[in-house]
Amino acid sequence: MTPTELTTKQCRDFLISVVNAVDRSATPHLRSYFARLYRDWFPQTDAHTQDCTVRPYYREVRAWWRLEGEEIPEEEPDEVFGLHVVVLRHKLRVVWSLASSGKLSEAEHYVDRINVWLRRYLCGAYDKTSEEWRTRLVIATGRLRDSLTLLKICENPDCQARYFIRDEQKKYCCSDCALRAQELRRLERIRLKLPRRVLTAKAKKTISMVQKERWRKYRAAQKLKKQEHPPEH
Repeated sequence: MTPTELTTKQCRDFLISVVNAVDRSATPHLRSYFARLYRDWFPQTDAHTQDCTVRPYYREVRAWWRLEGEEIPEEEPDEVFGLHVVVLRHKLRVVWSLASSGKLSEAEHYVDRINVWLRRYLCGAYDKTSEEWRTRLVIATGRLRDSLTLLKICENPDCQARYFIRDEQKKYCCSDCALRAQELRRLERIRLKLPRRVLTAKAKKTISMVQKERWRKYRAAQKLKKQEHPPEH
């Protein structure tokens, strides 16, 4: 498939995989799957270029792409992609965090900066920039502009894939995370001995209806997913 044939879903899957560090997964088959699927999405550079060009740039990114009150962990080079995927992940997490907190104009500004960076990355002033990896990244990150209002960081602190693109207004990436977060809040109330919130009958009925509708949508989505991707025998 040529870069210009990329679908919105393929671009979203790529961005979510990078920002959630699937390439660093503790599960070996997920790491190898990421490497096979996205090997052609990043430039192939030698150790000298990584140490003399990419690493100094990564230090600059860490210095200038920062979030107030939040520290993005520093990473070492990936064994397959070097620091290329690390640099992109750092920038995506800044965009995701800004968009998730409602700072859409700032997030849009950083998306523009990513686009400018990709068009100049690893090339001279007069070099042609027609590489397929560059085109793939420009197209994929360009889709962020249309999805800024949908970028969300799951509010379950234990979530293993906290960065997601939501289909509706919700705080969690899945129902499991929602239930886990509710349990954590309950334990925190017990620890602080906070008074339990007393709900009116009307409020209880509303919450019940919302929960039933959420589960209905979840079950429908799971059923559709099974129909689209039947198990292999």
